[in-house]
Amino acid sequence: MSTYNTWATSGFFEINLGVGNLTFTQAKAIDISWDIVIGRGGQALLAFTSWRVFADYVTTSMEFAPITYAIFSTMYLQDEPSILSVSRIIRIFISGRGLKSKLAMAFMILNMLFLIGWPTVASAMTGYTTAVKAFVPDYEGNYIAYADFQPIAYIIHDGLRVNLTNDYMVPFLSTQLDSSKYPNHTK
Repeated sequence: MSTYNTWATSGFFEINLGVGNLTFTQAKAIDISWDIVIGRGGQALLAFTSWRVFADYVTTSMEFAPITYAIFSTMYLQDEPSILSVSRIIRIFISGRGLKSKLAMAFMILNMLFLIGWPTVASAMTGYTTAVKAFVPDYEGNYIAYADFQPIAYIIHDGLRVNLTNDYMVPFLSTQLDSSKYPNHTK
């Protein structure tokens, strides 16, 4: 544990920040909420913000060089960005009838592709791992947590003489007996 680095690149896809012991339903509800709020909500916020920035840039670039009608209609005549408008802008920029600045066009295309992939990236930020715990079945088929067991040092077979059960099991590291079970026992 002393050599473990949470931010190492080898652990990029590992679950390294635990939240707690949740049921599958609780974990799935958190996961779906994350996907809706951060994934889709973040995509909507990023798309709205970048579309406004792109429109402002296109307005500024029109002062220095003409733009095509396709760019104008895509940027200004649509109410909101969509997959269709993103693909249309990419097609216009690739065809060579784009804006004067090739760097700005490349940035816009990369930004639009990032916006399309954002929900997948946000969804990949969450994950589950099972809480591995050992259980041992008893004689009736019920499962008992292994952590509840204690090693037995020895068994007192005639414990009835000192107010214990007949086959009293003495735990290995026990220093005292439970006084509620054995009120007459002296320590």
